[in-house]
Amino acid sequence: MLQRLLNIGIYNSLDFYQKREVKLLNTLSLFVIVGLLIGSTNIYFLGELYPAIAEGIVALPSILIFFLNWKKKYESAAYTFVISINCAIFFISQYYDRSTDTYLYYFPVIFCVALLHNPNKPRYRSVLFFLI
Repeated sequence: MLQRLLNIGIYNSLDFYQKREVKLLNTLSLFVIVGLLIGSTNIYFLGELYPAIAEGIVALPSILIFFLNWKKKYESAAYTFVISINCAIFFISQYYDRSTDTYLYYFPVIFCVALLHNPNKPRYRSVLFFLI
C-alpha cells in the first residue's frame, strides 16, 4: 500500500527524471504529513499546546501535491512543495535561535537545486527554485 501511495502520478510514459521527481515529491510529502501527525501527539502526551493552524497550513499543500501528481500537474506539484516547505522553514525559524538560520537556509537550497533538478527541463526552473 505504501508503494502504491508513493507511485501516485507515475506512468510508464514519463521519463526517468520525471518519475524520480514525482516519487521524491510524494515521499517527502508523506514524510511531512506523518511528521505532523506525530508532532500533533504533543497535545495528548505532553499536554502542551500545538500550533494546529500552522500544522494545517503546512499539511494542506502536502496533500495537494498528491492530488496534483495524480492529475499530471507535475510542475504545479513541484512549485507547491518548494513554496510550502520554504514557508514552513520560515515559520520554524521564528521559534529558534538565530544560529539555526544557516541550517534552515541550506536545506531548501540543497533540496531545490540538487534533488529537483531535471536535465530535461529548462534551466530557469532550477534557478527559480533556488530563488524561492
